[in-house]
Amino acid sequence: MSMRQILISATLWILLAAMNNATASGPIGSPVLERPTAERESSSTPGSGKKSFPDLKGVDLNGNDVSLSDYRGKRLVLVFYRPDDSNTHPIVDAAAQIADLRHEHGFEILGVSIGTRNELARAFAVAHNLDFSIIDDASGDLSRYMRLKRPAALTVIDGERHVLVSQTGFAKQASDLSAHVEGLIREALRLPRPSAIKTAMQLEAPLAADFEAELLGGGRFKLSEARGKPVALVFFLHNCSYCRAALTTLKEAQSAAPEDRRATLIGIETSGQVSIISSSLKDSKLDFFPVIVDSDWALRTKFGVFGDVPVIVMIDAEGRIVYRTKPGWYASRDPAIVTSWMARLTGLPVPMMLPAHGFSGSDLCGACHATEYTTWQLTSHASAYDTLVKHGATEKAECVKCHVVGFDRPGGFSIGKRTRLEPSDFEDVGCESCHGRGGPHQSPDLAKRSDYEPVCRTCHDSKHSLGFEYSGFLPKISHRGLAALSQDELQTQIAARDTRHVLPTHADFVGSDSCRTCHSAEFETWQASPHAQSMASLASKKETRNPKCQRCHTTGFGRPGGFPEKAGSGAHEDVARVGCESCHGPGGDHVGENAARVGTIVSLTDKCDSCAIQKVCGSCHDEANDPDFAFDIEAHIERQRHGTTQPAVLRKDVENQATAIPSPAH
Repeated sequence: MSMRQILISATLWILLAAMNNATASGPIGSPVLERPTAERESSSTPGSGKKSFPDLKGVDLNGNDVSLSDYRGKRLVLVFYRPDDSNTHPIVDAAAQIADLRHEHGFEILGVSIGTRNELARAFAVAHNLDFSIIDDASGDLSRYMRLKRPAALTVIDGERHVLVSQTGFAKQASDLSAHVEGLIREALRLPRPSAIKTAMQLEAPLAADFEAELLGGGRFKLSEARGKPVALVFFLHNCSYCRAALTTLKEAQSAAPEDRRATLIGIETSGQVSIISSSLKDSKLDFFPVIVDSDWALRTKFGVFGDVPVIVMIDAEGRIVYRTKPGWYASRDPAIVTSWMARLTGLPVPMMLPAHGFSGSDLCGACHATEYTTWQLTSHASAYDTLVKHGATEKAECVKCHVVGFDRPGGFSIGKRTRLEPSDFEDVGCESCHGRGGPHQSPDLAKRSDYEPVCRTCHDSKHSLGFEYSGFLPKISHRGLAALSQDELQTQIAARDTRHVLPTHADFVGSDSCRTCHSAEFETWQASPHAQSMASLASKKETRNPKCQRCHTTGFGRPGGFPEKAGSGAHEDVARVGCESCHGPGGDHVGENAARVGTIVSLTDKCDSCAIQKVCGSCHDEANDPDFAFDIEAHIERQRHGTTQPAVLRKDVENQATAIPSPAH
């Protein structure tokens, strides 16, 4: 297949995806995330009806061959732009804004420079700080076959080459197009929004951004002037059946409340079809609220609504956002959630709307248990599923089971029964992971337990959670404990949450030579590896006395028996390298005539590579020093694998086995 044919194939596929999405949610030119609602599940099961994006190939601006297969299954942002057309610059600038997050979140960016000579395209890339690969499409064939109103397009695909989002044309310019496109990419890749970074680590709900806008039919609305009364903003399309279902639920919630307690409901319509919005709502008997037409994307950009609608943002009387719905509408989920949160917003009793069968999801729990819901969002549990997304493990049952609620149980999360891109209430380790289905209402025996250690250890076991200690872990997820912290204490607690303590710390280091007697084969393999010559790489850079470098190029840096801080390499040869104890922990309690062998050292042969070994390796192979390591971990481990599947202490050829066999160390 020629380059021209490949590009044509890719283009037609993008257009087809965009047109299919447009049928469901809006015209081409509006952002569409391919996240089907529950009503569409029966015809959109995993793997069915989903074509893989073609293996786009080309030559980059430096003359090197480029192919999608080069990205090893990572999620990919494809950005098509024309350097000599300023209207397309905000699109590529948006990609550049999130480029620094590539390694941390496991995705890549590929640009396509259309219709400009190579030297001008390269100058543009330098001027806009584009440090990702860019295909040279000087002929402009791709732009012509895409039939773009403007030479610009954005497509995000997952590791299996399924389209997560596709936008072409950008016919409806946002008030800040770069921010709009950046938000679109962030939502597709599950990246944090910039505003979320600032507010995620606090207990108090964030203030809603103020705005003033003209109402359809006359008059103006200013959010700050509505203080003292709750407000619900609903982003919707007038001709969207799912939006109409959401509006119907809001109408019922409003009518159930006394008139003096009702929230101010403001609709923000996203199609821009001013002439027919009012009649469309009237025909549907949903003309019960004032409407703002967001033709210039100003409000969608301000509130981060970049994907499917409806999205409902609930703002309390103090002007703080207490809840926002997930994009889209699910008949089996959203009416109960919206009704419950609207009751809480207006100070009315929250109705009991837990499903009789199946799990409820943390959002529904949060309507009644506000403090617990807020503190849960500050824990690693609340983003547990993102770890799977970053590492392409969302289809691996062994991994998924501990990152979701109710895995493969009736009414819980199931890989096989969900659509591939469905936003699920059961992603992440939620309320019901610890408190049981329906919490104290439906699992009273589980919820009354004061000791949750057995529940925690169903996932935090020796294979998947290296270094887990219940007593040290509990304060990091305790609702009561987190709620009692000051802002400074909370920041310290959350910073400590991400600190890696994965290997034992109580024993002294003894050096790799002490391991040789019992582990001769392993020792010989290790001795020939780069780890054993780690100090030599520092010598070539004249950094052998740099403590920041010594930390990862020596064994037991600054610890008893380990490599002394600020020392040179000559006098400490055995620990002046990445030795056995760098990966298996200090051997002071493991060696010696009467030492207990089992439980005094960390054996890695029975550990999960992704969960446990990655933490050990990742303490040095981190984002700053080896950003691609996490996504090639299996290949890295295989290259240096030297152990056996059975600990040496249990093999018949090892003498002096201890009579006491304690539990394996974590």
